[in-house]
Amino acid sequence: MQQACAALPFATVVLPQVDSTSAWLKRTLPPEPCMVIAYAQTRGYGQHGRGWQMRPGQDLAMTFWLPQSAHLAALPMLTPYVALQLRSRLQPFSDQRLWCKWPNDIYNPAGKVSGTLIERGGAGLMVGCGINWARSDTWPHALSDTRLPWDFLAQWGAWVLTALPHFHARHWQQVMGAWAAVDWFPRGALVEDLQGNRYRYGGIQADGRLLLWQGRQAVYVHSGTCSLRPVDQGP
Repeated sequence: MQQACAALPFATVVLPQVDSTSAWLKRTLPPEPCMVIAYAQTRGYGQHGRGWQMRPGQDLAMTFWLPQSAHLAALPMLTPYVALQLRSRLQPFSDQRLWCKWPNDIYNPAGKVSGTLIERGGAGLMVGCGINWARSDTWPHALSDTRLPWDFLAQWGAWVLTALPHFHARHWQQVMGAWAAVDWFPRGALVEDLQGNRYRYGGIQADGRLLLWQGRQAVYVHSGTCSLRPVDQGP
């Protein structure tokens, strides 16, 4: 991994093992943009503090550091926008259709393939990505049966570090239709949150909030405040 990452067209920190690439960046706060990637991550986490365990050498755990970009975290459409961009770059490596699940996850038919977590760190922005890469019979919710492609890291890292600092709300509005085409939940689907409250799914709005319906009442939800799952309505 060290040799492969040395050829990437941006600054890279390679860690043999770390608690979390994002936690490492919070402690370090480098002066320049970079990617932090780990061969093994022991305490990875996602939204709502949920743990994510990676398989060393089979999955990817990385966080990108954008100094002086913390203001972007206030834009609620940033997280789904990044998830959609990541999905478009992962799809060519999978023989299965990939879907986006609000606000930050990527799924294949077997389950969650990837998650993205965007956080502030001082005056900077951290974009963490965990990808279940190597698919097998015992690990079907992973991307591919191919080896980890370093050209993917070059492409994805260059986009995050050079394009994302210039993000504007209009960029999300330009791709809302693309999200709708790969949305894990169809419009009108019955969903519930972790407390068991049920809604009809209304889709993501231009301001980045999620629209849910309880009867005739519209409920607007911000990224990071709610997790949804489908309701099995039987045959």
